[in-house]
Amino acid sequence: MPLVAEYRLDRATYTHVMGRGWALWWVLAGVAFAGAVALFAAIFLFDMAPHPLFYAALPVYGIMLGRMRNRLKTRSDQGLRATPP
Repeated sequence: MPLVAEYRLDRATYTHVMGRGWALWWVLAGVAFAGAVALFAAIFLFDMAPHPLFYAALPVYGIMLGRMRNRLKTRSDQGLRATPP
């Protein structure tokens, strides 16, 4: 009896799960874009600068988005190679 349960997803379930992951990534990317637009609007239209911690959090958010995209792409590529046509 194996210690780790081995399971395989059928193509429809796999596509659904990966689709939800990509949808989440696009939502987060959209939030980042909307935040950037709001930031530029606040700076240029209202002559107000956000708190410095906001600027410190931007690279972390970008790195998180990049890592999430890479993980989703890797899982997607592995799944497409593993499942038969």
